[in-house]
Amino acid sequence: MSKKSSRHESKGDKSLLIMILIFALVVIFCCGAVIGVITLTGNNKTLHAPQTPTPYVLRTAEPAATDAATEQPTENNLQTDPPSPSPNSDEDEEIPVFTKITASSVREAYRGNNVYITYTAKNLTDNNSETAWTPEESDTNPWVLFKSSSKQKISGFEIENGYSKNENLYYQNMRAKNIIIACGGEDYKFVLKDSGCGIKQTVTLPEPVLSESVKITVADTYAGNKYNELCISEITPF
Repeated sequence: MSKKSSRHESKGDKSLLIMILIFALVVIFCCGAVIGVITLTGNNKTLHAPQTPTPYVLRTAEPAATDAATEQPTENNLQTDPPSPSPNSDEDEEIPVFTKITASSVREAYRGNNVYITYTAKNLTDNNSETAWTPEESDTNPWVLFKSSSKQKISGFEIENGYSKNENLYYQNMRAKNIIIACGGEDYKFVLKDSGCGIKQTVTLPEPVLSESVKITVADTYAGNKYNELCISEITPF
């Protein structure tokens, strides 16, 4: 073989070796790139994968403690529901009803100048301050008796003392002072005030009593400046 041929063969061998080397580098580079892409894609999937929700228990927040003594009502804490009625409210109380009223005595009716005035015990419950019960002048311990066909719950009485038709008649006639209320087998003594014309005062029993009848006796009086006749305008049981 000639030297010229050997030189060409040597050059061809080197070119082939370089091409193989370049091809190997390309393959290695491509493999590396593929692996890198796969790795990056896998990392992205891991980063963006949906997380499994952690189970939890819903708890109601505890209300903050407040000082009830100093807390002021606002639009948010005002009570909207109506309060429950008290057991002693007026709606629960029954007014005692007495169907018959009698008296120890009654002054004779007045007739004159086209006027007819009665003084019966019924005047005590007619809701009219211009009428009055007046017993006879000789009746030293006059009384009135309230009766019902069934037991009534009695807590006391509202009394309009004297003849309240006008102030002159109030002071001219006698007014009740000491009274005795008999009901339920007990006697209760009270002292009425000489309060003035048209003034009502309340007499309350120590505790409610169940009874079919109530007797009120006048044991003493305030003196009238003109007449010796007792007058009481209204007596209302409750």
